[in-house]
Amino acid sequence: MSGITVIVPFSRPSQVGHVVACFARQRYQDKRLVVVENGAAVGQWTLPADAVLTASSGPAEARNVGLDYVRQHGGGGFAMFDDDDYYGPGYLEEVAQALCKGADVVGKAALFVRVQAGLRAVLGGPEHMWCRSLFPGCTLAGWADTACEFPDRRVGEDSAWLLAMIAQGAQMWAGSRFGFCYDRSGVDHALQVEDDVLLRCWARGNAKAYDFGDWDPGVVDGVMDVVPAKLELGEYRVSDDPGARAAANRLGWNLEEMARMPIQILGGTG
Repeated sequence: MSGITVIVPFSRPSQVGHVVACFARQRYQDKRLVVVENGAAVGQWTLPADAVLTASSGPAEARNVGLDYVRQHGGGGFAMFDDDDYYGPGYLEEVAQALCKGADVVGKAALFVRVQAGLRAVLGGPEHMWCRSLFPGCTLAGWADTACEFPDRRVGEDSAWLLAMIAQGAQMWAGSRFGFCYDRSGVDHALQVEDDVLLRCWARGNAKAYDFGDWDPGVVDGVMDVVPAKLELGEYRVSDDPGARAAANRLGWNLEEMARMPIQILGGTG
């Protein structure tokens, strides 16, 4: 394959150093970095980026601007990085392995989440498997030349993109829980929804949430063993939860659409 381009829609000036660190720590070496300024300028910082581009109308445009750049400069794989999440040293290696297996879309259906109270994990979704699942947008990866355009939406553009990719028959690979952490511990996080409501939305169906205690990258990267405590979120239909419904309305999520899209396990570990 012709390498992987990391696309970062950039909206938080305080996160420049974090973006550089996440990219630099990747063991996978055939990599490029494209930063798309989306409401914030990189400014005087010097980035090890192949390009610093600009988008003006939100995250969907930022993702599309990045994809267009990849297509115009040799194509190959892409991986979307958010500027406030943790991407471990083996993250791109795992993406590259999945793309070489024949995946059109790679993401995570089981993942770690860092909240104000500590490190959590939503587990029980498929790992190392072919599946149909709505992956978080901060874990999306695939081939630039076959990727759809992200729909022009202020929120929920990642879910709409995934549904479009599924409709065109994309082969989807769920990676492991390791090597990534969705970080909600910052006060200026873009996804304004209560932590417990978000965990409930993600832990629908066959997934459960667990408490891993204090944040530690060794746990997220799978190099340190910790026995978690199960979080009792209760069994319920997300669409019947008024709190979840109110949050979904703010985020542009269609809970009925999500309910019709249960996680489907399509095959083994390839």
